[in-house]
Amino acid sequence: MFSSLIRPLVWLTTSLALLAGTLAVSAYRNAPAGAAPVAPAPRTVEAVEENPKVKPGLVNWHASFADARAAAQKSGKPVLLVHMMGHLDRQFC
Repeated sequence: MFSSLIRPLVWLTTSLALLAGTLAVSAYRNAPAGAAPVAPAPRTVEAVEENPKVKPGLVNWHASFADARAAAQKSGKPVLLVHMMGHLDRQFC
């Protein structure tokens, strides 16, 4: 029974591998001579003047998740939710 399940999977995998190889070879042959492989254009991030840098430890957090969502919707930026468990003022939580 086990071999009756494996045999079709092996044939399918082999067939897909041959198809992928054939498509890759035909794409390579149809490419213009001397053409370099196409790489995606690098993405650049423009500096935004409206977002000032904050010194470490001086980040202001919203009091509730609803306040953070409202501010994110207004600014168009995502929300970073940090959920911590335990007593953070003790050595061993």
